[in-house]
This record gives sequence, C-alpha cells and structure tokens, in this order.
Amino acid sequence: MRIEIPQIFWHGNRDRIMSIDFYPNTNYLVTSGAESENKMYVKLWRIEEVLIDSSNSNQGQLNLQSTQNNPINQNQEDQNNNINNNNFQTLTDPENNSNYRIKPVFECELNGAHISTVNVCRFSPNGKYLATGSDDNTVIIWVQKSRPTTFGSTEEKISWCNYKILRGHSGDVYDLSWNPDSKYLISGSVDNYCMIWNIEKAKCVNRFMDHEHFVQGVSWDPRNKYILTQSSDKSVRFYKNTQSKLEMKFIYINQLKRFEIKNKNNNQNNNLNNNENKINNNNERPEENNKMMIEEEKNKNNNSYNNKKENNQKNILTYHYYFADEDQCSTFVRRSCFSPDGKICLLVSGVMQNPLDKNELDFVVWGVSRKDFSRPKFYIPTLNKSSTCVRFCPLIFHKKKTDSNCPALLDLNYVMVFAIGTNDSVFIYGTDSIQPRYALTNIHYQSITDLAWNGDKMLAISSSDGYISFVSFEKNELGIPFKPEEINWDDEKFKKQYQLYFDVDIKKNVMNNTQNMITDVKIKKKKNINGNNNNANINTDKNNENVEIKNEGGNIINDNNGSENNENKIEDDNNDKSKDDKEIIDKNGNINEIKKNKNENMEIENP
Repeated sequence: MRIEIPQIFWHGNRDRIMSIDFYPNTNYLVTSGAESENKMYVKLWRIEEVLIDSSNSNQGQLNLQSTQNNPINQNQEDQNNNINNNNFQTLTDPENNSNYRIKPVFECELNGAHISTVNVCRFSPNGKYLATGSDDNTVIIWVQKSRPTTFGSTEEKISWCNYKILRGHSGDVYDLSWNPDSKYLISGSVDNYCMIWNIEKAKCVNRFMDHEHFVQGVSWDPRNKYILTQSSDKSVRFYKNTQSKLEMKFIYINQLKRFEIKNKNNNQNNNLNNNENKINNNNERPEENNKMMIEEEKNKNNNSYNNKKENNQKNILTYHYYFADEDQCSTFVRRSCFSPDGKICLLVSGVMQNPLDKNELDFVVWGVSRKDFSRPKFYIPTLNKSSTCVRFCPLIFHKKKTDSNCPALLDLNYVMVFAIGTNDSVFIYGTDSIQPRYALTNIHYQSITDLAWNGDKMLAISSSDGYISFVSFEKNELGIPFKPEEINWDDEKFKKQYQLYFDVDIKKNVMNNTQNMITDVKIKKKKNINGNNNNANINTDKNNENVEIKNEGGNIINDNNGSENNENKIEDDNNDKSKDDKEIIDKNGNINEIKKNKNENMEIENP
C-alpha cells in the first residue's frame, strides 16, 4: 500500500475540490469544485499508474508501515489510545518501496451548464448518467457522447453533454444519491428541502420539508426501500418507500436526534436543607408569626405536592444529542451512506459523552442497523476529529480465518471495507475487526470533502485545500473479492446490484449522434447512359420516412423532373422480390416510381 499526492492544479489555482467519484469499474475520475478563472467546475480525468526511474521514486510518495516497526511520537500515540493502535498502520517517513506513480490525465471538461461552484458529482450505478449539484440551485444530468477527434477521422473521443436540468431548489445543492436502478435521484440543499427526481420525466416526485436547517447529506438504500437525510440541525431522518405503482413515494418513519440520560436527583437533599433553614429562622420569630408561617407552608405543600413530584421527575432526565452542531463540526457536508448489502448505515458527525469525563464529548461515527433506526447499534471513534464523509468499497471480500482475539465489528459471512474522512485524517476499517486497518493522518491542510473507491485497487481522497490523495492497494491486500457467481446466499436484490458493478461498460453507454438514423438501408443504382457511376449520398428521416439521394455534386437524383436516362433503382434487402415497382417519397413530397433492373447494379451503404 502506498499513498501519493500529485502536485497538480486540479481546479484553478488550488481552488477547493468539493466532490469526486470514480466511474464504475474503471479508472475514470470526475472532480467538481470551484474555479475562479476558467469557470470549469466539473472535469473528467483518467488515473493511470506509470513506471518511473527508481532513482526518483521517492519524490511525492508516502508509504505506510506497521507501527510495531516504526515507533511514533508520544502525542500521536496518546491520540490513538482510544482505538488501540497496536496493530494498524500509520504514516511514516517516505521510503523507496515502489517504482509506480499516479499520473492523472485530463480528458475533458463539462461546461456550458453550471454557473457556480459544483458541490457534488455522482455517477449512476449503471454508468449511463452523471449527476452534479451546484450553488446555482440546479441539478444537471449528463450523458456520454462520442465525436470524431478531427473532421473525417475514424477515431472518436468521448465527451459529456447535459441531458436534463432539474430545477426546484431555492438554495445550494450539497449532496446527491442515486437509487439502485438509476431511474431516480435524491438531492439535499441548504433550503432545508430534500427532493426525489424522476430522471426520464425530469420532475420532482417527492419533496421533504422536515429538517430545520441545511441538508448536508443524503443516501439511498441499495435495496431500494429506505433513504436517509442528514442535516446540520443535529438530526438524521429515515424514510420508507411505499412502492407505488406509478411513482415512488416515501413516507417518514423515524428520526435519530437525541436520547435521554438519567442523573441522580439531589433535589431531596436540597429541600431538606432549605426546610431546616426555614425552621431555624422561624424559631427566631414570635409565636404568632410562627403559627401563620406554618399554616401557609402546609397549604402550599398540600396544593403543589403533585407539581413538585412531576418537577422532580423532569429534573432527573437530561438529553444528549447524537450529532454535533455547526459550532462543533464546521463543515460543508455530512455525507453518510448505506453499506453495499444495505444491512447497516454509517452516520458521520456523531458525538458521545466521554466515559471518563462526562463534561467532554468524543467524536464518533454511528452505525445503525436497518432493523432498528431508532438507536445506533455501534460506534466508531475518530480520534477527537469530527467526521465529514464515509464511503464503502463497492466490492465485498472473503472472510479470513485469523487467530486474533480482536472482536469483529459485524458478525457476517463476508467482509466489507469502508473509509471515514475527518477534518485532516482518513481511517480505513473492515467489518471483521473493531480496529482500523490503516490510519492516514495529516495528509491535507484542510478538511476532507469526499471519498471515492476504484474497486479494491485505489481510494481517492479530496480536500478543500485543492489537492487529491490516492491510496493504492496491492492485489488482494484488502482481501479476496467475491465474484458475482460466488455469492451463494439467498439475496436476489444484492446479487443483481453486485453483478451490475461488473457489467458496466463505458463504451456501451455512449450516445452516438447517428444512433437514431437508419443505418441498414442498402441502395442499388442503375448505371446511367453516359456510363458514369456517380456516388450517391443518402439522407434519411426516421420520423417522416423520407429518403433523399444526392450525387457528389449535390444534385437530387431521385427527382420527378429528371431525365429518363437517369432513372435509378432503390431497393431494400428486406423487400419482397415479387414486387415490380418501388415508391419513394422525395424531399418535396412527390412519389417516384422506379422500375427494377437486375443488371449492372452497385451497392451503396448509408454512412
């Protein structure tokens, strides 16, 4: 494993990068963010690994080694004590362990649509679409389009063009998430709204107005049953799909915001002390005044006995919030997500009371089971750093047999790997252990904004400082991934979604300019009297079913006013040979009857 930070300007002069994402099962990376100079807010890159001279292999590389062989300083050790850092790896001084380097190759920019900073970019699971959300309050859907590199060239270059523009938000769009079949999209915005969009119809089918502050994170269940939305109002809300036949319709089912804590009630002792003081004071008064005071206190006590009992019970309960507020977690995004199998979801920006000092709060990532959204099932500490994003590796791995006494995070027959991003660190975990596999600390100057996995080969990390880090893994370093045919448990939805990741082909999703044209029509032309076989060009209109034939000079050769010597024969391979005549509608709508002649014919295919 190695980590590299290419020293290039991804967006402008180190303008902040807000989001990244890998095209499924490829090395194509899309980046989005701010760019003050050229206004290119979305860019597509190809990430390659190249072999370089070993004498210069130390430059720009940071390696990871075991903490057992490389001692760390006392301050970092104190921070890592909360998660028992005896067996995971941390950053050390760079050494020469590999001769490969990351080489980002710029492919194209996606311009002409957004007019402000793009905060999020997400490829659809089937690879057909790319969705981007921006500060200009819009969500744009992009599709691939091929075009020749130069005029007349057979070489084609893939570019992206805007396909749909979704308007409905009145504030910056911060996060997006696709549903498993790539037909619907959910968006979260600073206008406190969440919207579910039908992509083909380009309309909003659900709108949620429950949050009291900015919506900074959304996620769609891979089983297509639940969605979650996270806001800076210190809450996460869950919605359930009612599976309407016409359109998807989600209803609110639960909210994760705060829980009650019972404290010892010291009010009784305080009341006893107050009563003793009152009695002592009353003894100093005259007897008549003492009698009046005693009667008044008895009446008050009798009238307010029930109220005091209720107040004492209320004083016993205090509330603790699951998530940090804006003062505790000053970040643009809170990107939580579901696991690939949909059994759990990880929620970032969590806080909990320190077990040793209840006046202090520890930052954690909460894990919630899909069986019970009312409370977390487990938590993951993040070294007193507020978490901003979490992302699962799209692959699942075989479970290894180890002699370690460390308990597993989840009791599963397989292993899922995920990464957690904080203000300045990234932790990589597996569900087979409560200890992190790797801890990447102090790799960026500003907070981590997004994470993206390229299978089990690479993890990309973006930051507000304008740089992207790449963590490269050796083959089977994270584990031996499952093949789709190896999944033997009864879960058809998961099998289908897992198979889709391997079936995505970037070439199949390209929209060709001529894909709607008739390309199988063959044209046969009779040799004219002058003996010149003029090449013909065909123009077809699928909707109007018109055919127009021109020669090299641009003259229409199937016109009614043409000479009998220029009669042409046009025949489709699928036509019945028993027919003697062929009717063709020309450009002006005239019907031409062209007789057959089986001798001296030439074939011309539609380009």
